[in-house]
Amino acid sequence: MAARSGGPKGSRVLAEQFTLKNATPFGGANLIWRFLEAIGLADMLTSNLAPHHKAKHARYSLVQEVLLLLIGRMLGLGRIADFTELEQDPLLTRLFHLPKLADVTILYKELVRLGTGGIRAALQPVHEAVLDRTLGQKTILDFDSSVETVYGHQEGAKVGYNPTRPGRPSYHPQLCFDGLSRSLIEAELRPGNTVSSTGLVETAQRVFDLPVLAKRQIELVRGDRGYGNEKFMAFLEDRALPFILKVSATRPLRVWSDTLTYRAIGKTAVGDVREVASGLYQAGDWTRPRRVVVVRERAAGGLGGQLLDLPAVLEEQFIATTQDWDEEDIWHCYNQRCTSETSIRTLKEDWSFDAFSKHGFEANAVDLFLKGLAYNLTLGMQQLLNPKDRATVHTADTIRRRWFLLPAVVATHARDIFLRLPAEAEHGHYGRAVRALEALIAAT
Repeated sequence: MAARSGGPKGSRVLAEQFTLKNATPFGGANLIWRFLEAIGLADMLTSNLAPHHKAKHARYSLVQEVLLLLIGRMLGLGRIADFTELEQDPLLTRLFHLPKLADVTILYKELVRLGTGGIRAALQPVHEAVLDRTLGQKTILDFDSSVETVYGHQEGAKVGYNPTRPGRPSYHPQLCFDGLSRSLIEAELRPGNTVSSTGLVETAQRVFDLPVLAKRQIELVRGDRGYGNEKFMAFLEDRALPFILKVSATRPLRVWSDTLTYRAIGKTAVGDVREVASGLYQAGDWTRPRRVVVVRERAAGGLGGQLLDLPAVLEEQFIATTQDWDEEDIWHCYNQRCTSETSIRTLKEDWSFDAFSKHGFEANAVDLFLKGLAYNLTLGMQQLLNPKDRATVHTADTIRRRWFLLPAVVATHARDIFLRLPAEAEHGHYGRAVRALEALIAAT
């Protein structure tokens, strides 16, 4: 069909023809498949899920369904309903050697099955094997939590603290990240009426007992004021683990902070003075004195808000620590835990971490686990294909745009099957990633 002219002078509006066969928008799925083969993910899943195999007459194996869930999440399909885009995809059906992939109904049912019978525990070694690739020899553990509002009647969703939707039921996952690589080490789904410290010691014990962490040096544990409590600090001290934890600004703590001698370390963006001090302090429920660093912002000139009706001290932060570093260094190190806040926002925006598709609590818990595993796999893929710059963590949107969302056509010639990709991709990000992966495979 010929193109037709229209619109502004010189522009051409092209008519559409629906004649292109065997085309896929997910050309980068081939790169994902090769990466997963290189790290032996299918073999790990087969080995660990062997006791939970499905009936012989089942159309899809458990390994195929888990692989599909992981690859779909890596491609950006955050919700199960979005997987309809993959059912007839010519590339993925070729890679799986199937005429058609599992549909949405089957995947919903499999989430329920994955949450029962110990299957979630069987996937834990796979999670640790991926972590073994993404973590460095040293790690900083950042504990955090996130309130996730639900809009159905999901099991275990309770009304609790919810800053964005007060009165709505929610989940409150407990999370642990590596502050250096941004790997997700733990994601425990909890009801919404819990707080940050609920079950914290048990979760931390489970994290510290991971074999993948036993062979690494834990340099520091960080957390916001929801974690700066006696039980958690004593737990860390008993294990000789250094920590930097923010503590709640109680009235006795504020009174004590007024007795300290402060030194200025700079000014805020609006010209107020930022100053620091530290000393030993023992709260009423603490079993021992601990060093507390105080960081506060004071109105310029110490005049308070005579013109603006503000107090002399505008803001105070209290940080308990085992470290003897300079107060400013403690403050800067604590602020670096904002990488966990960034990772949580990324998980929500790019991995639908805040979407819970099933009614059952265990099904939603295993779905959260698989999203975290897909997140770590993508992180590991980036590290593997860009080993010279492991410190740079690209957003999921950038990775998908550069490597995964690439138009392609599955073509055949004689008995050969190959993937036709845009010519310009050969010397772009995708082509460089292919060459890096081939070099790594050849080296091993």
